[in-house]
Order: sequence, then structure tokens, then C-alpha cells
Amino acid sequence: YTTLFRSLTGSGIGPGDVVLWQTPNWWESYVLALAIWQVGAISNPVVPFYRENELRHIAAELRPDAVICSGPVRNHNGAELMQQRLGETGVDPRVRIVARGSLTGWTSTEEVFEHPPATGLVPMDADAPCLVLYTSGTTSAPKGVMHSSRTLLAETEQIRHEWCLGWEDTAYMPAPLQHITGVLMGMTVPLLGAAHSVLSDGWDAERAAEEIDRYEVTFSAGATIFLQELTAATVRRPPRATQWRIYGCGGAPVPRAVMERAEDAGIPAIRIYGMTELPTVSLGDRAVPFDRRAGTDGRIAVGVEVRAVDESDNPLPLGEPGELLVRGPERYLGYVDAKADVAITEDGWFRTGDIGVCDESGDVTITGRLKDIINRGGEKFSTREIEDLLEIGRAHV
Repeated sequence: YTTLFRSLTGSGIGPGDVVLWQTPNWWESYVLALAIWQVGAISNPVVPFYRENELRHIAAELRPDAVICSGPVRNHNGAELMQQRLGETGVDPRVRIVARGSLTGWTSTEEVFEHPPATGLVPMDADAPCLVLYTSGTTSAPKGVMHSSRTLLAETEQIRHEWCLGWEDTAYMPAPLQHITGVLMGMTVPLLGAAHSVLSDGWDAERAAEEIDRYEVTFSAGATIFLQELTAATVRRPPRATQWRIYGCGGAPVPRAVMERAEDAGIPAIRIYGMTELPTVSLGDRAVPFDRRAGTDGRIAVGVEVRAVDESDNPLPLGEPGELLVRGPERYLGYVDAKADVAITEDGWFRTGDIGVCDESGDVTITGRLKDIINRGGEKFSTREIEDLLEIGRAHV
């Protein structure tokens, strides 16, 4: 990544500049993510399935100083699509890099990696934005969630310490590195713990089970459907020589039956509750008895505060369901669009929009949602967003 570091700094990219990147889970993705932080710039990873509408919105709102996109991948050319969106929004980045492809006016990663390596590290304010992730949440347009080095490191260390991860561990990550799960479980947690990381470009349960055995994977995380499919593929294979440490499951309800089947297959699943704005509100521990693990969304994470409130924001007694408000050292800085930040109270609590219960054991259980949303593989979309797109489609018919 030192060659990409030299390329970015040589083009004037540095602290405060935004680098938008959208690539599959390739090794280049890992390299460019590290290089962006090394030059002190703000990393804006965009999930691969974001297309015309989302890219137009993000480019217009963030106005990136550099863009890095993939070439042709499965009948989709990310660099070409980004080129069109930039033209529509009038945004003209100083740097345009295409990974595994070519496009007029763009530099290929092959050319970038021909540069001589560089050394050095650009100092950066620990409380300045270093990461912007876009999430659909419960509003019609994606919201840019800003994290700093301090909030990101607090979250990363919390997971690493809670799960006692170290150099003997190996992560498996099929989730995009542009999603908070991929950022943490595929990148920052393994990096901080000196662990290995196996990245997968896309999800295939049979391939995942084979790669998990081949690379002696010890931990992973994903949505419920991935755990279900991985469990089914695992039971069809010979017993593993290397034992699973833990599989964190969240992003959707996790039925007890799913966890029971995973447990029988040798995959100790735990439930996790969080969101891009505060990634780990609660997380389980495999040392906790199974009944408790399967019956709640985990213990409130160290340093995090959670309270259930009524419609007037009055705190409710333990055991009574209400909207969950959360805060902690890993809480996001705010949204790129400050007008969208009605979710943060004056005293720093984030309104999750989730209905849940806190119990005397320090566990949290999610029981519902204030607003209707659609959940696709752990990624959430609001019904309002889909209705708006349908309305746009009707207008062009």
C-alpha cells in the first residue's frame, strides 16, 4: 500500500480530503483502505450493490477528491457508472483510479503499483472524521455516518478484547469491506489483534465452508441467513480439525432453532445488536449458557449505556419494553447532512428506533421496530425509499 500512498500524496490527497472507493472484496481493497488512512484522508467505502441513485446522492453530498472503482465485474463496470454519476453531479475528483480495468482519464491500479514504495505516516486528529459509511436506515435517502479514529478504535478494541482475539485467530469475511461488519470483522479487528483475515468476493455457502476449513478460520460474523446456509453446508463436510471460536450473528432476528443447529454443527453462534452509528451495543459470549445466549441479543458492551424510554423519553424500569437509546465511546460523530441528526439527544443519546427490553443481567432483547423497514441480507432499506424510487419510475414511464 506504500505505492498507493505515494500516488495519493503525489496528487495532493491528504488530511480532510475524501476518497470514495467501491470495489469487491479483492486484495486491492484492503491495500487501498490502509493507504487512504495512511495519508490521513477520509475513507468513504461504498457497498458494491449501490448503483445510480445512491452513487449520485453520495457524490453530490460528499464531493470526493479521489475515486477508486472496479472495472468490469459480473456484467457491471463500476468505474464507468461512477464516471456517469460524476458528470451528472458536476463533481471532478483530482484522482480517478480503476482497479482491474481501464478507462480513459482514469489511472489503473497496475500503473499505480509500478510507483516506487513510500514510507511515512501523515498525523491526523483522533477526533476528526476518518470514515464515512452510507446506510439507508429509516429515511428515503442514504445517510453518511461519520466515525473518527477514536470511535473506530474504541469499537475495534471492544470486540477484540471481548472475544480474546489474537495472532492465532483467522477471520472469514464475505460481507463487503464497505459495510460496518466488513470494516470491523474483515479489517480493523484482525489488524489490531494481529490475526489473519480471509476475504471472500460474494457469498456461496459451499465455497465458504470449504475455505473456512482450508484456512482454519476461527471467527466470523454475518446476518442470520448466512449462518443458516453455512450450518447446512458444514454438516455435509467432514469434522473440522480447527475449532470455531465464535460466530457473531445480527442484522435480523436470530431464531433459537437456527442457533441450536449451528451449535450442533460446531459453530458457537452468539447474537449481536448494533448499527452503523454505534456498531456494538451488545454482544454475546460463548461462555454464557446457551439458553441465555439464544434468548437475548447479548450483554450490553463494556462502556456502552442503554436505556428503554417511553414516548416522552422517560426511562422505563428494567423488563419493560420501550425505544432503546444508546451511547458510548464508539458512537458516531454525526451524519454528513447535519439536518438529519435528529437522532441524537441533547445529552448524547442515539435514538435507535428499535423497541427492546433491558434486564437485570445486563442483557438486551430486541422486540420490534418503530418504523417499517425491509431487511435484505442484513442491509436495511426503508419502505419510504422504495416508494420514492417507484414514484420516480412512474414519472419516466
